[in-house]
Amino acid sequence: MENTSLQRVKQAVIAGFWASLVSISVGFLFKLWLAQWVAKADLALFHTVIDIISLSLILMTGFRSSMVVTYSQTKQDMDITNIFRYSLIAMVLLTWGLVLPYIKHTLQLNIEYFQLVGIVLSMGFKVYFTNQIAMYRLYAVSNKVTWLEPVAQVVSFLICFYALKQTAIASLFYSVTLSSLIIALYMYLKKRKDIATPPLGAVHFDTDLRSFMKKV
Repeated sequence: MENTSLQRVKQAVIAGFWASLVSISVGFLFKLWLAQWVAKADLALFHTVIDIISLSLILMTGFRSSMVVTYSQTKQDMDITNIFRYSLIAMVLLTWGLVLPYIKHTLQLNIEYFQLVGIVLSMGFKVYFTNQIAMYRLYAVSNKVTWLEPVAQVVSFLICFYALKQTAIASLFYSVTLSSLIIALYMYLKKRKDIATPPLGAVHFDTDLRSFMKKV
């Protein structure tokens, strides 16, 4: 039994390595291609907006390791998931109410408001399902997501730019929204095959959950 578990971990690590290598390669080649013809000002605008929004949601990634450890100890997935849900909703609303106006009005960046909202919501969904996949230790799904995400962004960009005739900067923002939604949907469908989604409800705090909150 121990050998089987150890083999699974080794396989997951090896698969994770190759998935990361593919992800880095696709992302690097995509950025290199964009740098050859997209205006530097547009690229700077895109990366600034994505970095600001990512930083506002990065606090949610702190939940991931705590969710993994606490679930392995308690198996209380409903309460753990609901704590994370409420925290993520609060963070998304906070980002919507404070960060987006800061980007739009204080920094005066030239980007449509609905594009900003789409990015925040789609990235929020992606963070939610990424943390759930990690909590249930679905390594195969996680490894696939690692390389599927940059591929989905590249394909989304090509569709927006060439098929829908959007500008390069608009296509970049739309590609982030579309790829995040695609990956979130993929993780949801994969998880649903084996694990039922815990219902939304009140959180029942006990000693283990209080310890979980302290770890976050």
